[in-house]
Amino acid sequence: MIEFDTSLYAPEAVRKAIQDYSGLARITLEEEGGVCRCRFSRCRYPLRLTQLEFANYVLNLTVSMRGAAHDDL
Repeated sequence: MIEFDTSLYAPEAVRKAIQDYSGLARITLEEEGGVCRCRFSRCRYPLRLTQLEFANYVLNLTVSMRGAAHDDL
């Protein structure tokens, strides 16, 4: 399981990453109290590698989304 603090990571980035990773793993999402919890199963690659790459991807999406929101600055 990986937890993403929603004050740091965009929940919409987590949801998009889950969709984008659907061919690589089954990821279930639970959103509660400012945290997105992702549980992994049926990973095509080793679990830990999949989790680490997924976390990097969520970070990249968050930066892209938040950067786009501030392009006018």
